[in-house]
Amino acid sequence: MNQNELNERLLLMRKQYMDNRENQTVSCQPSKQMKKIKKRIVELETERCHRIVDHEDVSVVDQKIVEQKRLFQELATKK
Repeated sequence: MNQNELNERLLLMRKQYMDNRENQTVSCQPSKQMKKIKKRIVELETERCHRIVDHEDVSVVDQKIVEQKRLFQELATKK
């Protein structure tokens, strides 16, 4: 991946996780903690992309992403 592809991927992730509220299954406003989790997911996805470019193992990052998504889902179902 070159720099342009990474930037496009980041923009796509921001739209998917942070900007796009149409795809939310919850009807409540996201809390500060939920926003923090979303930002953390974007950071982890960025780290994942960098590791892929460097041909490093991404399994640890994938596990962290799954954990953050699980935490987000728990918060979403609580509200």
